[in-house]
Amino acid sequence: MTLTLGFTYNTQGEYWFMSVRDRTGAALLDAVPIVTGEYPATDILGQHDYMNIGTAIVLPDNNLQIGIPAFDDLGVNYYLAWTDNQTIRGV
Repeated sequence: MTLTLGFTYNTQGEYWFMSVRDRTGAALLDAVPIVTGEYPATDILGQHDYMNIGTAIVLPDNNLQIGIPAFDDLGVNYYLAWTDNQTIRGV
């Protein structure tokens, strides 16, 4: 499955959210908040496991405490890690 992940920053709320689209551009998920913390609670795709679109967590840089990525932090001080469902289940 080919997915496109899009990220948007809500300036008023000061948080990031993610959209997930399939290869045709059809929205599978929209406005999924980007949260950090301890796995598995921070699997931002966990509640959508039935869709078989994988697992995604946001990890802070080694020098940071777990927090909320700011506008200029995502991809710099916080990183998205994604894996597919087969890898997680060992299939």
